Amino acid sequence: MFKTVVTSLVEIASLGVFVTMIGVWATVASAPPV
Repeated sequence: MFKTVVTSLVEIASLGVFVTMIGVWATVASAPPV
């Protein structure tokens, strides 16, 4: 049970980081800092 919960949290965290990186990249690409 504990292992399942930890695995789920890790997957959610990884997905969150992945989405955040894509969001930051898209923002920089569409509006490059001057």
